[in-house]
Amino acid sequence: ALPILPRGFKGSTVRCKSSSESPEGHRKIITLERKDDENFGFEIQTYGLHHQDKNTVEMFTFVCRVHEASPAHLAGLAKGDTIIGVNGVNVEARQSTRL
Repeated sequence: ALPILPRGFKGSTVRCKSSSESPEGHRKIITLERKDDENFGFEIQTYGLHHQDKNTVEMFTFVCRVHEASPAHLAGLAKGDTIIGVNGVNVEARQSTRL
């Protein structure tokens, strides 16, 4: 899953909800920048939550690993954060392979 954003990006803005904050909309915006020869330094996993009463699936993309001293680590991205946007685009309903 590395890098999760296209290699052409040197800098990307990632919006996420921190796992350590309450779920009432607390969000942080992180800008990741990397050199041409490095990746962003984090891995993600997407899970689907099935709502039986509505017969819908809600997708969540979580940060499952942040590499030490990587651009993601230095920017403050943390394991358990939920990715909700990349470069101004809402990605809450997308699978990790489509980010």
